Amino acid sequence: QKITRKDVENYIALLQEEGVYKKDFMISLRSILRHTQLTDEPLAPIAIVDKLIFSEDIPKKPIKSANSIKYLPEEILEQLENNLEHLSPAKYIPVIIILRASGWRISDVLNLRYHNCLVQIGDDYYLNGDIQKTQVLEHRIPITKEIASIVKDCIVHAKKIEGNKDKYLFATDQGRRKGLP
Repeated sequence: QKITRKDVENYIALLQEEGVYKKDFMISLRSILRHTQLTDEPLAPIAIVDKLIFSEDIPKKPIKSANSIKYLPEEILEQLENNLEHLSPAKYIPVIIILRASGWRISDVLNLRYHNCLVQIGDDYYLNGDIQKTQVLEHRIPITKEIASIVKDCIVHAKKIEGNKDKYLFATDQGRRKGLP
């Protein structure tokens, strides 16, 4: 009942001393104290919980710095490109090639449809697909003739997959996800 702000500060100092991430502990403590007050428990603190635990006591989600950007280091990408032919199963090689050529997210590449993903205008080829995260529909980017050739091969293969009613470029031809990317 007689818990004070000083008691909470001592608890925070103990957590910091122990090197514990205090967010979960502080949220739990606040919840327990609030619950005891709301249910009129005999041992509920006399002081209002918001005067005991300040919002500043609970760490916010850290802001990502420029150094914490998620990406594959250049040397890893180089290793992947130099050893692509060794990738197993080989059916994933075209997916990776198109990922690298387009710069799109994996979900956007896997949702390409064979009936409209390759556009040819004159001698130029374009990859055409929907970017789900930003809701950009029929986004078109230029690709090389070599990449277009790979896409054409994938289209031929995708058309042969039984159960591919949604016309996915990279549909599974077996298992419970048959016909899905």
